[in-house]
Amino acid sequence: MKLLLSIIALTSLFFFEEGKLSWTKVAELEVQPTAWSVDPLGNVVYTQGDVIYKLDTSFNVQFQQSTKGLGEITEVDASHAQKTMVFSEDQQQIFFLDNTLTLADASIDLNQENIAYATHVSYSNQPTRYWVYDLDNFKLWLFDDLMPKPTVIENLSGVLNGLTVDALFEAENKLFIWDKAKGVYQFDVYGSLIKTYKIENADALTYWNGSIFYFKDEKLMEWTQLGTQKELEFPLKKVKQFAIEEQDFYVQTDTKIIKYSLNK
Repeated sequence: MKLLLSIIALTSLFFFEEGKLSWTKVAELEVQPTAWSVDPLGNVVYTQGDVIYKLDTSFNVQFQQSTKGLGEITEVDASHAQKTMVFSEDQQQIFFLDNTLTLADASIDLNQENIAYATHVSYSNQPTRYWVYDLDNFKLWLFDDLMPKPTVIENLSGVLNGLTVDALFEAENKLFIWDKAKGVYQFDVYGSLIKTYKIENADALTYWNGSIFYFKDEKLMEWTQLGTQKELEFPLKKVKQFAIEEQDFYVQTDTKIIKYSLNK
């Protein structure tokens, strides 16, 4: 398995080293989502108004459900295809939806978990575990459905006290915290700081296959695991948010979500 992952990573690095990249627009949807995410199968899950939608890989609607009873959804995490996590900041609740967007489990009321005010949530690589950031106390909580109580990652508190947490996410057993003004901070799952990426004032950012990809000054940039940075060809200049699955880029503009595939 390690050899396979190494081959994939090296192939990815070689692929993006090519000077000119050719893209094909696969699908697009005119929408202004409140929140959205892409699952490992390439399906897009997004919220708009009081409805949550699931699109297939061609952006056809597969399922939709009302979210009126959930409050305003501010974050969607579809990292695990069978169990989408959604978060309502005003309700301070986390909800889980199955692959048809039906409520799958009881909600998590963060007010009952000694969390003062949560602003961000994110799945772990394991579908039973998820992170919650408590803004008022500068604390990061790790919930695990298999454990009776969540864990507080105490040794992060000193770092978090100096950061504005604009996003947090876990990838490849690493935890990333993004402060748009300062950059990206990479921790291990125990809360120890591993690396800092000085990416200041990026417009959108994600992590894929060992690299940080980000849009800044209307350019798509890659910060590779080798420590190099380079500009990549891309059809769009202004992007609000984006995600990567395999060789597909999903981007949100002011009025659309668009899927591009990288031609091989």
